[in-house]
Amino acid sequence: MAFLIEVHPEPARLSVGVGTDSPGSPIANGRYLLGPTVRRIERVMIRRRLSPGALMAEIGFEGTGGRLAKALHKGASLRLAIIAALEEWLPEQERQLEQDMQKPSTRTDCPSA
Repeated sequence: MAFLIEVHPEPARLSVGVGTDSPGSPIANGRYLLGPTVRRIERVMIRRRLSPGALMAEIGFEGTGGRLAKALHKGASLRLAIIAALEEWLPEQERQLEQDMQKPSTRTDCPSA
């Protein structure tokens, strides 16, 4: 991997198939989402109760979300425009979830006696 850094001075933009769960790392290798990215997207979808179709609508794409579902669950490829949109969407969603988790809980489902 050292040779890649010498050849390409911007390693943060390289998609070499080595991903981490941290924001800022590559989310895909070409048209294929990396495993850590799938986990990050699923985490956001679960916490926000988003369907693949709702996520696709949020990032500006029409349809039922079938391609995204296949990419998340079966490793199918996505259009590069969808990868680019997810690359912008995901860090913002993670920041928002982090902020929401730091807010004090205001539960109203437990009535006082």
